[in-house]
Amino acid sequence: MRNGIKIIIVCLFCTLTWSMQGETISPFSLKDKTFEARADFGIGTLKNRNFSFWEGNSSFHYPQNIQAEMDYDSYSSFPEWSKNVTFHSAQEFLYLDVPNSGGNIQEFNSFNTIGVKSRLAGVEVFYNLINNRNDTDKKATSYHFNKYGIGAGFPNSESLRLFGWLMHTDLSDIYPEVDFSSYKAQMAKRYSSKSQIAELGMEYEYNEIPDKVSEEELIKVSEYFPDDYLDWTPKKRFSAYVYASSMRNFYLEPFFLNGHAPDCSPLLLANKSASSVLCRFTTEDRKNDYVDNSQIVLDGILALNFGKYFGLDFRYDSEKKEDYKNDIKENTYNITGNMRLNFIGKESYRLIGILEYLYNKTKGENASENLNFGLYGILRLKNHLNLIAYLKLDNEWQRKDDFLEFDHRDNKLGTILSVRL
Repeated sequence: MRNGIKIIIVCLFCTLTWSMQGETISPFSLKDKTFEARADFGIGTLKNRNFSFWEGNSSFHYPQNIQAEMDYDSYSSFPEWSKNVTFHSAQEFLYLDVPNSGGNIQEFNSFNTIGVKSRLAGVEVFYNLINNRNDTDKKATSYHFNKYGIGAGFPNSESLRLFGWLMHTDLSDIYPEVDFSSYKAQMAKRYSSKSQIAELGMEYEYNEIPDKVSEEELIKVSEYFPDDYLDWTPKKRFSAYVYASSMRNFYLEPFFLNGHAPDCSPLLLANKSASSVLCRFTTEDRKNDYVDNSQIVLDGILALNFGKYFGLDFRYDSEKKEDYKNDIKENTYNITGNMRLNFIGKESYRLIGILEYLYNKTKGENASENLNFGLYGILRLKNHLNLIAYLKLDNEWQRKDDFLEFDHRDNKLGTILSVRL
């Protein structure tokens, strides 16, 4: 099965390379001057054969508005390449420095999907990678996991997305000779009006986990992807979500939908007044010779932008774990408030300051509070390419002892490069 999937990936890559040569539309005349329209990355440009590049390239004189709204109701309004080719890719590198322990964690997460499609049917393949290195004063450990697969079905959530996946996961870097097959079914439906969009979706995933996988805790960190993107070892997982937004530009949505934005701040890339709501429900079961437990997670995010210079994110998530083997129950919830202030709010590049408050409470234990500071730099090259760099300082707030006392916990430095058609 693995060799077959690799052959299909190569074939789809060749198809994408051929498709990316562009589409040439018939020339037309305007005031006796000949123009040629060429579709590149969905951006229509006009090139005057009688002019120089600088005079004839309308993209130079009239750059694309990357914050513009899109007509979700008209399939013909979609970027040309995205009608026939699916390509989603995001690469995250994160360096986590923990001063108190004298160690650091380096994490590289890569999630990539490529496919071909028509309006009613499509085929996609993906390759995901997690690479982690943990350095301490005493020793250094590292591991890498990879996961790949192929899926087919109805591709567009604007009508109805129904997709089935056959996947393969390799954990042999931690568990020798452990690789297994997985299966996933997806369904999503998007609704749109003149002022907002909404999407409902659900997934069911089944993993043929070998009994020798002990489910030991592995350190996996991300400031961009959802938590379940980094967790490949539940026996069964069911998730459902509802997303609604006043921002009708899918390139500005979170990555797990259609855009470039991080999961924790859905409106980070929006440069005007907007609002969005994201609610998710996830349940997981793990059962083998080592463990027998279940987990239920509820997660909600309300994001608000007040003009182009100020924004807020409010998040609540609760996690309920039940260990049947050891008869242990654990309930945890987090409340997060995030304030965003744009120091530079240009169309294609931005500098954003972050102030984040985090309240964490586990039943039977004392609550903890964090007050974190961060800085985000964003560079947007058209709609299809986005670069984020960030620095974040995490601090435990000792408010009960002294309002101005903080224990510095760690420093996070990261970059995220995302590409979407």
